[in-house]
Amino acid sequence: MTDLRLPRGLRDYSPEEYELLLEVRRAFEEEAALHGFRMMEPSSLELLSTLEAKSGPGIREEIYNFVDKGGREVGLRFDLTVGLTRYYCSDRSLPKDTRLAAFADVWRYDEPQRGRYRWFYQWDVEIFGPRSPLADAEIVAFSHDLLRRLGVEAEFVLNDRKLTESMIVEASGGRADAGAVEDALRALDKLDRRRREEVLEEYASKGHDPSVLEEVMRRAESGDYELTERLSAVVSILEGVGVPHRVDPRLARGLDYYESFVFEARSREHPELGSLVGGGRYDVLTRIFGRPDSGATGAGGGVDRTIDALRARGSRAAPRPAVAIVYPSGSEGYALRVAEALRSGGIPAHLPLHDGEVGMQAAFREASAKYEVLVIAGPREASNGTVRLKLGPGEELVVPLREAAAELSSRLARGRSPRRACHSRRGRIGTGCRGI
Repeated sequence: MTDLRLPRGLRDYSPEEYELLLEVRRAFEEEAALHGFRMMEPSSLELLSTLEAKSGPGIREEIYNFVDKGGREVGLRFDLTVGLTRYYCSDRSLPKDTRLAAFADVWRYDEPQRGRYRWFYQWDVEIFGPRSPLADAEIVAFSHDLLRRLGVEAEFVLNDRKLTESMIVEASGGRADAGAVEDALRALDKLDRRRREEVLEEYASKGHDPSVLEEVMRRAESGDYELTERLSAVVSILEGVGVPHRVDPRLARGLDYYESFVFEARSREHPELGSLVGGGRYDVLTRIFGRPDSGATGAGGGVDRTIDALRARGSRAAPRPAVAIVYPSGSEGYALRVAEALRSGGIPAHLPLHDGEVGMQAAFREASAKYEVLVIAGPREASNGTVRLKLGPGEELVVPLREAAAELSSRLARGRSPRRACHSRRGRIGTGCRGI
């Protein structure tokens, strides 16, 4: 028997989950358009050398990579930033202040845990060209506006890695080299996922003095530091537009291509879900990809965690009102014609499929158990070019097929106010509502 299990760290998106995913995508695309971003999708496969450009060979342990049939070393995208940056840097005709957005799936060989899978969806926005702090603030403002559109109240945590690096060097008495600084940044990045003692122990196991890390944490928690010029400018801008935020020098962000401003956003109601959005400035990547004249700043959002945040506050994907076509065996052709007429008019129409002989009464019972709104398309309706609309208890209309979609759209939009008697456009067809 075939083993139907999925590989570890992978999962299916159920129809209910996918509806929420589409809701996030619709909100993202609408907000991206308002902020001037143009949608695209970078390639799902990259040359491994591209993925290693900043992170180095060590990234191989964290991604899916292989040798393709042409003997090339390639890897699946682990985020959208690298692909969008490669695209921008490879096309010299793109102007400075290019704004790109993407919504797509990515793959990472992470250790699976709550809210973290090896295959998942991200949204991503990037601004290429300007090095102004305003560009960084614009990315944070976009992230805030998107989460607010989705109904998620979030707090934004800001930092400048240059601030943290200077604190590490100062705490070490000037002895920390580039490797020690990088190890300290990686250690700080783990504080929200692991116990403080574990982080200090692991840092010490690499030959570093744990008191350095403890001093950085002490200063971060006590506010004993001065903001960098960039971070001060971003904070000032965000205060002016009312984005809730705080500064925390312990925030480092895990990806190596960040070198200055970084930020994360967490749900105020459910911070245990972890970071919903993360990003920052990464001018180093455009330099590596051959565009030293251009800066880069952006953000990526975890769609799965955002869905979890929506669920935690009781949100569900808004159900699309659908109608069912009711027809007996022998009326299949007209039933499909009716369904297509409704769909062309923007009405989601379900066409039940019968394997055997089905009479009108049986078809009606089956459809009415699942749908409130029914469209009757039997032999009588087919001969007249009409349909009978059952809009709920006490309301039934006979309308020409060409008018059915508009009638349903109007009724569904205003909530289908109940009526006691049944009417057609041509006059009264009964003092009570008939069944089939």
